[in-house]
Formats: sequence, structure tokens, C-alpha cells
Amino acid sequence: MKKFIGILIACCASLSSYSQILASVETTAASIVPTAASIDFREKKYPEADSYVLGLKKKYDDVRELSRDLTAPFKTDEDKVRAIYIWICNNIAYDIKEARNELLASRMEAMRFPAYKYFSTYFADEVLERKKGTCAGYAQLFYELCTRADIKCEIVPGYASQNESVIRFLRKTNLYNSDHAWNKVKLNGEFYYVDLTWSSGTVFRNKFSRHLNLDYYLVPVDQLYPTHAEGDFTISCRDVGN
Repeated sequence: MKKFIGILIACCASLSSYSQILASVETTAASIVPTAASIDFREKKYPEADSYVLGLKKKYDDVRELSRDLTAPFKTDEDKVRAIYIWICNNIAYDIKEARNELLASRMEAMRFPAYKYFSTYFADEVLERKKGTCAGYAQLFYELCTRADIKCEIVPGYASQNESVIRFLRKTNLYNSDHAWNKVKLNGEFYYVDLTWSSGTVFRNKFSRHLNLDYYLVPVDQLYPTHAEGDFTISCRDVGN
């Protein structure tokens, strides 16, 4: 009997220790809160924002009005950015003809001048009116819509290619002219890359096909797409009125 009681006491002691360990593990796990940088926004679902945007049938020709309508229903910058992103991807087509125009190269180079950002609204309104644009147009429209919603945003000129070995070489040498533009947007104190052009669809045999590609949505800046090389400057967000 004494032996049995001893075993029983030992078992109870073991169970007590196990309970304490389990409680400690649960407490530690509960205290671990994922940071913004650890969240993969590409996998996250946004049913309310997506449904709202896809239900908008109004035609817009003014950036201010569009920004207000896209973001007014939402409280967080994350939802506002999602609404802007989904609207652009579903309403702006890639302009193949303009992409082959020499004026595009001139516009990319013009981005280097500080005064360029003050013409961004004009370019964004132009894209909105025509419902199509090149990479610069996508980036400018996203930039303006975010700016009007008081969300910190930048335009990022650089170089893009499906040949990743070329991109690795260019990143090392930094000897190239910009042929592409995308964005950085700030959420919860962290910057993320967003490429609206590559998110919206693809061009094949001189025809643009629209399909959403979330691989280029809200990627941390320390994880730049292997297909992109960032230039040596960005166009920063300015203070704007209503």
C-alpha cells in the first residue's frame, strides 16, 4: 500500500509539473504578436474591401473624388490601400502603344527632377480619364490616390526584367537607365513595395490580358522582387489639401 501511495504521489507531482510547463508555453505563445513585417499580405483575405470595390460602378475622372470614395468606408490604412490596389487592377489597362513611344523614356528620366512630383496629379488624372497607362501611369495613380488618403507613398523608378541574372548584375553595378516604375507604401510604420503594372495582368502578342497577380502586392522592402532593380532615387509623398 505504501508503495502504491508513493507512486500515486509521484504521478501527481509529474502532472503538476506538466501543467505548469503547459501553462508557461501557452502564456508565451499568447504574448507573441505578429509584427507588420511578418505578415504576408499576399495571402491575407480582404472580403469587405474587395467586395466593396468590385461593386463600384461609378465612372471617375477626378483623382480626389475616387480616392475619397475608395477609402471613406474603411478605418485602417491597410484596408484603404487594398481598396485602391484592387480598383486600379480592375479598371486600368496597360497601354501597349504608349509603352513603345519614346515619350515614355523621357517621362522616366523626367522623374529625376524635383518639380516632377507636382505634375503627378495631372498625369494621374490623364490615366484615370483614359482608363489605361504604362508603368509610370499605374505608379502615379496609386501614388496620388494614397496621398489624397493621407497614406505615405513613393514612386520608385528602376529596372525590371524576367531575366533574374540580369537584375542581379544591375543591382551590383547600378549602371542602367530606368525603364519601369512601381511604388512604396507605408503601413504600420513599415514600407512595402507594390507593383500595380505587374499585378494587373500580362502582355502577350501585343494584347493586354487582365488577371490579378498578388505576388507583387505589399512585399517588404528588404525582399525586393528578384525581377526588379531599384533606382537611386524615389519620388516622395508631398503634403496635399483636400
